[in-house]
Amino acid sequence: MDMLDSEDMLIAVQAASQMAERFGDDMAIMQDGSVTMLWAAQEPPLEIVRCPPSMKKKKRTIFRVVK
Repeated sequence: MDMLDSEDMLIAVQAASQMAERFGDDMAIMQDGSVTMLWAAQEPPLEIVRCPPSMKKKKRTIFRVVK
């Protein structure tokens, strides 16, 4: 596994911060430097960027019909 250099990590943190504010959800920076929503991460993240509480979006309840 290649380590991210400091410039790549800075870009990932900036992207994750902006995405957290825009989407109103916590973001995960993955081992390869990609950014995804924390709930969608398939492996342990390298870093977690939390959405500020004032910008959190309210979760909508999803109802599923069970037959």
